[in-house]
Amino acid sequence: MIEVNPQASRTVPFVSKAKMVPLARIAAKVMVGYKLKDLGPTGEPKLSHVAIKEAVFSFDKLPGVVVLGPEMKSTGEVTGIDDDFGRAYYKVELAAGTNLPLNGTVLISVRNEEKAKAIPIAKKLSELEFRILATRGMAETLTSAGVKPKQCLRLMKAAHIVDYIKSGMIHLIINVPKGKGPKDDEFQIRRDALEYKLPYITTIAAAHAAVKL
Repeated sequence: MIEVNPQASRTVPFVSKAKMVPLARIAAKVMVGYKLKDLGPTGEPKLSHVAIKEAVFSFDKLPGVVVLGPEMKSTGEVTGIDDDFGRAYYKVELAAGTNLPLNGTVLISVRNEEKAKAIPIAKKLSELEFRILATRGMAETLTSAGVKPKQCLRLMKAAHIVDYIKSGMIHLIINVPKGKGPKDDEFQIRRDALEYKLPYITTIAAAHAAVKL
């Protein structure tokens, strides 16, 4: 046997911090003969906090690259801990290099299957006094739901999203793409968002978490 890799080099440290239990130290002592019952708590710990793990990527160090390969795409991980889920999420995003804004303009562009799920997110952002910028289909969905965004056409149209990014008019992007055409647009949007250090959310779940702050 040359090597044993239990694939826990990142998970164990996170779980240890989340549960406040030094799992690696305990495991090492058990391996040399100590009894588990003598080393600390053996039951499920009672926690009053929320712990969130986030992957860190190095896209900004590789010009022109948005998706890394082969399998290990993240180059690190960070943890956010707080009594409140929203604050824990904010902390972990901040540690990962994503500074979620507390005000400003949010661009929302979501694939058709997710448009209905984006409505409560947009409503929450409006309640928080964010300005909403949306592509045509998303703008129509939000308007019919009582949210009145400013429409922004896609890259091949006159009002370029990239122009808004470069001019500093956008402070957060929520974009869930699908299909070859939109992916071509979103590649450029993601690339410019990275270049201008603009927070960029690509899933509805992450968007829901972001507005809980």
